[in-house]
Amino acid sequence: MCRAQSVNSSFGARSGPGAVHEGWGRRRYSPETAEILQKVWLASGQICGKYLVAALPGLLDALERHHELRLGEDGYSAQVRTELTWMSAATVDRYLAAARAEAGCPRPPRQPWRHHSFMTRIVQGEQVQAKPGLLVVSMRSDVGPDGRAYWTFQAIDLYCGWVSTASAQCPAEVMPAVVRMVGSFPFDVTLLEINADPHLSPNPVTQAAEAAGVSIRYVAVASSPLVMDGVPRLPHNARYDHVIMDELWRYRGERRNHFVPTTRFTGLELRGDGTSRRSHDLPRTPFEPLLDPGVITVCQQAALREHHRTLDPVDLTRHIEDLESRLFGKESFA
Repeated sequence: MCRAQSVNSSFGARSGPGAVHEGWGRRRYSPETAEILQKVWLASGQICGKYLVAALPGLLDALERHHELRLGEDGYSAQVRTELTWMSAATVDRYLAAARAEAGCPRPPRQPWRHHSFMTRIVQGEQVQAKPGLLVVSMRSDVGPDGRAYWTFQAIDLYCGWVSTASAQCPAEVMPAVVRMVGSFPFDVTLLEINADPHLSPNPVTQAAEAAGVSIRYVAVASSPLVMDGVPRLPHNARYDHVIMDELWRYRGERRNHFVPTTRFTGLELRGDGTSRRSHDLPRTPFEPLLDPGVITVCQQAALREHHRTLDPVDLTRHIEDLESRLFGKESFA
């Protein structure tokens, strides 16, 4: 094979099953593989190739478990699955370039930082949280189309990157929103570190934390608008509906926490020329580190695994697109 294609033995040993080479260094995959790749990409929320490659095994398992992909039907087979697992991030982005352009996003979306304070802590030499339970909570106020202010809260665990979001339309709704947000985490929460909004009294948040038995610490909010993971600012013509927004944040959180990998900043590496670059760990979903031994209790891990098995990425994305269409007027997921 190496003589026929004029390649060396090392390149031939790295050749994946089912891959046909046309020219040097370019691997061609079957049309069925490209079609299934696009379906998995849509179900993942159209993430970039770097994170889609890391998420493919879990996504394929979930899609097979919920019969969204069936062996021997619609071009899906064991051979197609093997080809998908052999794809590199660059190959995934190349095969999805046309689909991204058609969807209006020619460039792969950048994965947001787990939290901006996480990188600052490591650069300053602080000890990083060794177990889940420390949540950094961001609060953001927006003005709805009716001129009324509403608040969005997002909590991110610094250990695994688990995300939870909630909304409130008046100060009286802040306490239930925070309690609901903290209670959605699949582990015990020990501390809330809050970026305080100067237009919102901290008393309701303090009362919510005390009601949940959680310690609280306030930090100064940055002058620039807070960037939240998966929480866009609503346009002026958007419809504000407290129930729809909370349902949207819940479905987005389920997909983000169980099927979308993220990386954690681990420090700065010194290059040979004297400059430094950021280093990160391998991409993992927030769900995966919680299954490591000793991170959470055995009962919590069992409940988390059972809940994970009930989640269908395609069904989650359909719900997300439907709720977004009701809020923003976007097209639904097909």
